[in-house]
Amino acid sequence: LQDEDQKMYGVTLLKRDAKGFNHAELTKEIHKHQSSIELFKAAKQLIPTLEISEQNIRYYAYLVDYYTMNRLRELSSDTVKLYLLCYIYYRFEKINDNLIHGFLHHLNKYKSEARTYSRDAVFDYKVEAKGYSKQAGEILDFFTDEAIADSEAFGTVRRKAFHLVAREKFPALKAHVTQSFNEEGFRWDYYKAIAKTISYNLRPIVKVLEFSSDQPDCPLLQVLLFFQSIWNKKKSLKQVKGNEFPTACLPKDLEKYVYDTVNVEGIPQKVLHVDAYEFMVYDLLAKALDAGTIVVNDSFSFKGLKQDLLPDWTENQKEILAKLNNPVLNTSIKKQLQDLKKELDPLVVKVNKNIAQGKNKEFKIKSNKNNPKQQTWTLTYVKKKDEINNPFYNQFPKVTLSQVLRFVDNHCHFTKAFTHVKPRFAKVTEFDIEAIFAILIANATNYGIYHMAGICDIDYNTLFLTSKSLIRLETLKNSNHLLGEKMAELPIFKHWDLLEQQRIAAFDGKKIQTRIRHILARYSSKYFGQKQGVVSYSLNYNNLCTNSTVIGANEHESHYSYSIAYNAEIDADWYCGDTHSINQVQHAFFHLISKKFTPHLKKIHDKANAIITFKSPSVYEKYIIKPTRQTNTKSIEAEWNNLQHIFASMLMGSSSHSVIVSKLSSHKRSSQTQEALWEYNKILQSIHTLKFIDDPLYRQAIRGALNRVEGYHQLTGKIGGVHGG
Repeated sequence: LQDEDQKMYGVTLLKRDAKGFNHAELTKEIHKHQSSIELFKAAKQLIPTLEISEQNIRYYAYLVDYYTMNRLRELSSDTVKLYLLCYIYYRFEKINDNLIHGFLHHLNKYKSEARTYSRDAVFDYKVEAKGYSKQAGEILDFFTDEAIADSEAFGTVRRKAFHLVAREKFPALKAHVTQSFNEEGFRWDYYKAIAKTISYNLRPIVKVLEFSSDQPDCPLLQVLLFFQSIWNKKKSLKQVKGNEFPTACLPKDLEKYVYDTVNVEGIPQKVLHVDAYEFMVYDLLAKALDAGTIVVNDSFSFKGLKQDLLPDWTENQKEILAKLNNPVLNTSIKKQLQDLKKELDPLVVKVNKNIAQGKNKEFKIKSNKNNPKQQTWTLTYVKKKDEINNPFYNQFPKVTLSQVLRFVDNHCHFTKAFTHVKPRFAKVTEFDIEAIFAILIANATNYGIYHMAGICDIDYNTLFLTSKSLIRLETLKNSNHLLGEKMAELPIFKHWDLLEQQRIAAFDGKKIQTRIRHILARYSSKYFGQKQGVVSYSLNYNNLCTNSTVIGANEHESHYSYSIAYNAEIDADWYCGDTHSINQVQHAFFHLISKKFTPHLKKIHDKANAIITFKSPSVYEKYIIKPTRQTNTKSIEAEWNNLQHIFASMLMGSSSHSVIVSKLSSHKRSSQTQEALWEYNKILQSIHTLKFIDDPLYRQAIRGALNRVEGYHQLTGKIGGVHGG
């Protein structure tokens, strides 16, 4: 940490996030990686001595992004050094994340292009080969032609065949006759053709990352280390003899694409195709990163799961459990399973009994027209009739957005949160407040302050200076916090509850197209056409947005549901979501904090097929709603200590909630602990599914909460679309 100006300049450079995954942006990330690696190593040694949790490290690092440079200069030198130390630690991991995501982005792009090339090549091959159908018939006629004597040499017959079809076209003819077009082979031909592009974009990333594995003798890890040793010697892979490359990781089915057959003095020999081999390693690396068999421990999302959990669990388990004092962690797993059994098994009977007695009015059984004995069932939804606005609202006059802002400011004084970027030298005046209103409306409606200056009595220069001085992430969040607190205190707020004594919140994502290049922005033809966008993921309780975050359009929303609920300003009892909010561990983690995860269930018949119970399914053979299997309680009990470790790590914030959820809910990873967690989750999920089938009020409350968050997104969409979006 050098002198003040150099320190702040260096931080400013690190704060500039990548705008995308093109070669220039990734090169900048590599430069940041190399220039900050020594500082990161120092931070990695110092931070453990300070006994700061991972959650606090991220919080202090977040403050460096949150505050302006002027605001940081106002803090004490020791405080700033702590923040910067945490920021360097966090930012280095984020840079590694960006590099890995860039690697995966380019690799997936090449594989997609190869699939397209392969399909086109097969089509062209078929068209060409089809033109030789007549000749193929004539060649086959040679075998039945009586004019050709048995004593005639085969070479004569072959020359006749080559006269009909050129020798080099015979592979196409054979493929046409046998219908054996090798699409995989065409893909590998494409990889070899663009080998320079692949190495240009992927090799620099693999060169700087530090890979590791739980298995020290991992064959793929040995290849990566071999590659890096060659590159560090300033040598090319093609300067290495083929027999020197490690091949233990080479799958047998890919050998024919990675090796070429050449004639050496008339003897066919296999020769390693270095470009194909290099791409194969990159492809295996991408799969290993997804599966967690290869990790980058100095990254945010791609470190090993053990690195995300609390260290020294065995030694400190009793102290940690006592400190957390969590009812789930402090209750024996046998007692928990007994309690869940008392809830789940009678619920299966109750649901089926209500169906049989006709109490579940929305449950409808359908018979198959072709096979009357085959029956299916569904839950009918009563559609609401179109309603006009309640006459109650007609008594209120129409008002402008600026009038709304003034009215709200008179009650909760949210403009006080807009402090000057240099508070020692300036303060917010009455005129600044008018400018704040104009800027908020201009930005919210996508009108922009330039056009706003043309239609209001405040000049552009004033709006521009006010925006730069007062409107920033810190002040916007503080003002929203004031608004939320005041709304929650209103007497009417509790009357919006959907069920008595139950606070029901819902989260949902809204796709937003962005014109700004950013590493979070992704292409999605379904939502953005040929443009890019992000997802605004929000939590809504009684029409109030209590938390929100921005995620990439390629990320699964369910990975962020627990985090956004856990960190919300207002607590709720139920947390609802749509299909995108469901994963293999969600019920278990919400149960951990004594909350209910209650997603809306589409295709309920399919969801019911995943119900499990503590008894054998044969017990319920005569029922309509039948559990598919008996739960494996032994696996949960055997892995309970490891599950406690995971749960405690989530509560202590040892790593990002979204990262842990994404790893534990991934189908590409597999472990006994993960299987036990999924089984624990399925018990809770089965309880929810049965309640959803049985209780109409339960379903209505969930749908009502989801309608509110969707209504909130529609409102923000209408406001943002005033100037054409």
